[in-house]
Amino acid sequence: MIYRKFYIITAIFPFILILGGCKKETSVTEPDKDHFDAEGLVIMNDAFQEKLRVFRGITTDTLKVPLNGMTEHLKIKFLDENNKLINPPEDKNKTLSWVIADTTKLGVFRHDDDSWEFHLMGKKEGKTTIEFQILHVDHPDFRTPALPVVIK
Repeated sequence: MIYRKFYIITAIFPFILILGGCKKETSVTEPDKDHFDAEGLVIMNDAFQEKLRVFRGITTDTLKVPLNGMTEHLKIKFLDENNKLINPPEDKNKTLSWVIADTTKLGVFRHDDDSWEFHLMGKKEGKTTIEFQILHVDHPDFRTPALPVVIK
């Protein structure tokens, strides 16, 4: 009789742990307040002339970089769900990052590591891509697709 109760309790115990350990999932109904929500980005110069726009993963632009030189001073603004400009996050845990497909052709120079401004440097003639990201500690909150770059 004792063994029978033991087997019943042993069989039921994992279900109690699973049901008792579950908590209400809120990520669908409530956005995570720590993440920066952007639907795209715009790269512009100091005169606010648009050099590239990407919205929901789609761009029709190509970044042009001079060979053995640097682009003018560029800055990033982001786009909200309505395709309206929004400023970069001010949280110091969110930083600008990038991934370049061919670093022998293209580089990035920044005056200040905390800024959302930069220059692209053309190292070798040709084509490559660059992906921009908002890094939040150890993972991206936002990333663009691989954006085309021509160095000439």
